[in-house]
Amino acid sequence: MEVVLAGTVFLIVNQLIHTYPSAIRTAPPGAPLVLAAIGVLQDTLVWLLVSWIGSQLDAGLHVDGFLAALLGGLVVRASVLVLMALGPQPVPETDS
Repeated sequence: MEVVLAGTVFLIVNQLIHTYPSAIRTAPPGAPLVLAAIGVLQDTLVWLLVSWIGSQLDAGLHVDGFLAALLGGLVVRASVLVLMALGPQPVPETDS
């Protein structure tokens, strides 16, 4: 139940607030760093939100403070950026 709750909240928030570069391999060096910093903050706040929702629903998921949420945000954002860099890149659309 806890994993489903966390995954659902992350999915909804990340679809509403998209802070990922469209093409990470070709983006200027500063763009991924700025978006990564914003993303870490976003993921930290999502971990705190998941902890709050879990306590309201007695789901059993609890984050022990801001530093634990920050560490979770760093792990999530680093994993996403690495997977985006290693995975297939989007094909640019051509106007015809």
